[in-house]
Amino acid sequence: MSRARQHPGLILALVCLPVFIGALDLTIVSAVLPEVIRSMTIEIQKLDVAGWVVTGYFVSYAISMTFMGKVSDLAGRRIVYLACLAVFFVGSWLVAASPGWPAAVAASVVPMAGGDPTLSPLYALIGGRIVQALGAGAMVPVSMALVADLFPPARRALPLGIVGAVDTAGWVLGHLYGGVMVQFMAWPWLFWINLPVVGVIFAATWWGLAGLPRTETRGRIDWIGVLFIGAALLLLNVGLGSPEMGLDGVSDAPASGRLWWVLGAVAAFALFLASQWRRTAPLLDLRIFANRNVSAASAANLLVGFCIMVALVSVPLFINVAGGADTMQAALVTGYLLCAFTVPMALAAGRAGTPWRLHL
Repeated sequence: MSRARQHPGLILALVCLPVFIGALDLTIVSAVLPEVIRSMTIEIQKLDVAGWVVTGYFVSYAISMTFMGKVSDLAGRRIVYLACLAVFFVGSWLVAASPGWPAAVAASVVPMAGGDPTLSPLYALIGGRIVQALGAGAMVPVSMALVADLFPPARRALPLGIVGAVDTAGWVLGHLYGGVMVQFMAWPWLFWINLPVVGVIFAATWWGLAGLPRTETRGRIDWIGVLFIGAALLLLNVGLGSPEMGLDGVSDAPASGRLWWVLGAVAAFALFLASQWRRTAPLLDLRIFANRNVSAASAANLLVGFCIMVALVSVPLFINVAGGADTMQAALVTGYLLCAFTVPMALAAGRAGTPWRLHL
């Protein structure tokens, strides 16, 4: 019997730790974004680009979650999980090093693409965050699939609830952790710290999952669905953003220009839905939404996520620009305020994995 089968609780702890770190980095930048902007001497007119440090991570995180569970079905949980850790390691390295050689590489590429070369460090940071999120987001469905393999159906709800609670706890502590730590160290060190931690976790997971039997699964990944849903998410974020900023920091880009991006997102999403009805192994089986509980919970989750996304980008910038506070103090205040959005989520996630019993 494999170590994973003998010690499922240990494996649960091992896979939850990198999920926590990935979720921590999901929101850590929202608290330190003002310090990042100041360290790169970015003008107020370019704050719309700086927002992609957060938005790019979210979009990449969400897209990777849509298909990596299926990849682990086909290629095996162990190899895919270790690959996700490796991608997250590389992304953390690129983010931490972004003011250095990645910025120099971006400076040679950005002008050819018609971009502003003065923003090369910021573009390098955004690129690193996207790579980092590909690994972090993928670990969530792969971890849940792995837990589902190790625990029988009667005992599966609590471990899955723990994974959800750990993921949400990262959201909770990311703001506060970033706000506190930036008081004592430069922001790149928040990501340099990831490297030895992820390295140790990689070695431990390599050992812990050795001999884990593969589940024979046939089929293939719905890359068409991945393409359409990825395009819809990206176009929607571009359309709802502000392509140009006026001298006062308020967007003066024509609304019609942004409308085309939004319409493109709607079209891509419509094509995604149409493709899911036609495919035998869709990325998302739309029939599950016939269950009213699933539909209601999904709608509520969408609205909550929308509100949190707005807060993650807007609150740090508002405190820094409008509040006039010291940069370090602003990061700490941002961390405290944003915790109010995510603490209740973490408290509810753990209990949600435990069956409730009603005694009349």
